[in-house]
Amino acid sequence: MVVLLAIVGLAPGCGNGEGNLEDAPVQRGTDGTRLRGEPNVGAADSPKGLARGAEADLPPPPPPPRAAVARRRGEQVIIDYRFGPLPESKERRPYQIVTSVDPVGGRYSPITVRRRIRGRSGRVVQPLGLDKPPFDVRVSAEAKTGMRSRTLSVPLR
Repeated sequence: MVVLLAIVGLAPGCGNGEGNLEDAPVQRGTDGTRLRGEPNVGAADSPKGLARGAEADLPPPPPPPRAAVARRRGEQVIIDYRFGPLPESKERRPYQIVTSVDPVGGRYSPITVRRRIRGRSGRVVQPLGLDKPPFDVRVSAEAKTGMRSRTLSVPLR
């Protein structure tokens, strides 16, 4: 089993105040257009960088997990999640689960893991990180279009 770990917020140019946001990777929709919130989206004369009506063209986000439970096992966090009925539309269907363990008031960045969703429920086991409790475990779903669901937050001691 391969685990993909990314330390969020440490890479230059990824919107963390270092580097240029223009150099950050760009998420694109299925039709090749940039997704909401990316630099240089929409008309050049738009003050917010998003052309009028462009948000209406974006597919709706996938549904978030209905429930998520997190518990510690040594230096790991076990996150069990469950979805309700999954949408038929491939644009809205959750493709991967994104989990993040964030130390509340800690000095280290959160550890974020992405795993492919294989059914309506599942389990993610990921490292706890170097900080001390309490932690905030965040869980969201992402569709193949790159759209992300609302984020669930679960406290962990």
